[in-house]
Amino acid sequence: MSENAITDATWADPGAATRWEDFYSTGDYDRVAYIGREAMPGLLARFIDRHWPPSAERTLGGPASVASVGCGPAVDLFELAVRYPDTEFYGYDVSASVIEDNRRLADELGFHNVHFAVDALPELGTGRTFDLVYCMATLYFVDDAETAVRAMYDHVRPGGQLVFNYPNRYTHTRFDREFTGARRELFRHVVEGDNLLSYRHIEDLLGTRPRDYWALVGARHHSFVGRDTPCVAVPK
Repeated sequence: MSENAITDATWADPGAATRWEDFYSTGDYDRVAYIGREAMPGLLARFIDRHWPPSAERTLGGPASVASVGCGPAVDLFELAVRYPDTEFYGYDVSASVIEDNRRLADELGFHNVHFAVDALPELGTGRTFDLVYCMATLYFVDDAETAVRAMYDHVRPGGQLVFNYPNRYTHTRFDREFTGARRELFRHVVEGDNLLSYRHIEDLLGTRPRDYWALVGARHHSFVGRDTPCVAVPK
């Protein structure tokens, strides 16, 4: 699969492409970050090192807690759990199957600082708050992006960060032009323009000016970064 794996994926059951439980329950899926693949954990680590450097209280650095919303196979969490053993990582996904797979892998690897639960946007059921909330390749599939963004920001602790990518008008144009069949149905909210956002829209929603995440982590040169793959970091 290409670097933009989420848009190039071969779905196990194209007729049920929007049903993530059907997709993950087969067990026949790649453990990859669906945008950026191998580059993503390192980029997130760079962001964490910038905002949560080592201190007297946390000699290894890192935030106290990180949530990945729409975590899927959670490759970012598994890699970062080794680098930041004092950080508690939480992965949330709508699919009970991928959550169970992740729990099983965490147990096999002996990771006691990685936790998983079933949860989904646009609202989040967890009562926890986090220093960092991270959401990649997920808002494409959420019809009410405004509520989803507000919900994630509500779960960021004061002084923390929300990092997420989102569909915009350029994403809509590309998907509408290129996607057909099951893939078009899978990304129907973007194709139909139902869940598009912009920097200005996000600032209006949250009352805080977003920053370009790709620029913050030095990723503008990567092939998966472009006008149609915007990603922001919003401080709280």
